[in-house]
Amino acid sequence: MSVSLEQLVYEAVTGNVGITALLATDAGHNPAFYLVQLPQQGNVYPAGVQQRISSPRLFVGGNPTIQANVGRARFQLTFWGYDAAVLEQIDRAVLAMLRTFDAFGSDSPPTVGQPGFISYSSRMLDEPQTQPVLFKVVIDVVFWFQDQ
Repeated sequence: MSVSLEQLVYEAVTGNVGITALLATDAGHNPAFYLVQLPQQGNVYPAGVQQRISSPRLFVGGNPTIQANVGRARFQLTFWGYDAAVLEQIDRAVLAMLRTFDAFGSDSPPTVGQPGFISYSSRMLDEPQTQPVLFKVVIDVVFWFQDQ
């Protein structure tokens, strides 16, 4: 059974002490990092989410009806917190983790070029209607992958 890229990214973030040491813990004593959205009740900060944004595939040749086996998966990781300096540390910790992230394995969809063949960008923003001001760092990551 293969593991999804979503699961691999989630496990890489929650298994990295450089990141989890900066995150709050939720009521279940887990790092405050979730798939797609924050829980409705009991939000603690700093906390983050991840989601896959897109997975376009590359088609080669003249037959667009055949599914290409190479593509790129774009992920977005967003972290919120009241201290912008802590969010900057999280941003640096995620980048450091991704420099050695390797989704190429016997039970995973392989990425093209392993490890570290990624595109990475981040930006710091704030949530305008919050008091005190809630900051967020939005991280965009692109992985090239090849189906097995």
